[in-house]
Amino acid sequence: MSIEVLERQPLGIDDCALYPLFTEELLETMRRLIPTDRLDRIAVCAIIRARRA
Repeated sequence: MSIEVLERQPLGIDDCALYPLFTEELLETMRRLIPTDRLDRIAVCAIIRARRA
């Protein structure tokens, strides 16, 4: 099997707000609990390609 990471992009709290999974209540909790200096990079979005040999 071949696995290749094509792209990685950090996601901040404002990026997360674009997805319905992140409700206003959850975003508010994240803003309260995550240090402010980390709110611009709380997750990573990755595009991955995998192939069977």
